[in-house]
Amino acid sequence: MEDYFEHIDDYMEGKLSSDQHALFKKEIVKNSSLKEAVSNYHDAKKLSEGFLEADIMETLSSIEFQEKEPSAKTKTPSQFKWLKILGMLLVLFLIGLKIGKNIKSKTNKEEILASYIKPLDYSATRSLDTIGMNAFEKGKYFFALNKFQESEEWLTIYLSNEKNEKALSRGFYWLGSAHLEQWEVSEAKEAWSKSDEENANKNLNILNNPKG
Repeated sequence: MEDYFEHIDDYMEGKLSSDQHALFKKEIVKNSSLKEAVSNYHDAKKLSEGFLEADIMETLSSIEFQEKEPSAKTKTPSQFKWLKILGMLLVLFLIGLKIGKNIKSKTNKEEILASYIKPLDYSATRSLDTIGMNAFEKGKYFFALNKFQESEEWLTIYLSNEKNEKALSRGFYWLGSAHLEQWEVSEAKEAWSKSDEENANKNLNILNNPKG
């Protein structure tokens, strides 16, 4: 079975022999393009049937002319022709679907990062180094410098040693923001769910009810 795409119809309609069917299933596992073509078979077939109907109507309308010109050859749609159209439709469909998902995902991400409420500390960048800072101050310092991974690390250390509930609430608010800036959404949600800060609750609502 050299060209698996030519046998998609037979596979979907159960017309392959047991050996051919087994080979086809193995190819689906390792061939992502074939897998996507099989997954979208029914949608693509509906589209191709629409083109087929249009072609039939065109053929019928030309019968009278062909009868007057016996030497003219009547064009009949071959299986290869429609499989080729089917493949093209599948490619176009999958490309459009992928682009649409990517655009929506990117748009949602940018909207969330632009709309969530960031913690602010205007004194966080006044020091030129971290000497004398505690773990929480270092977390804020690196956050202000857009070094979110370092901020996350120091805030995690701070929270592992802190006992005061108000301080913990504030620390988890900052930690959630450091996670979100790295687009670690589930971690951001978890951190903000442990904070009593009003803005942490607002940010959770933004993540749980994104636009689009």
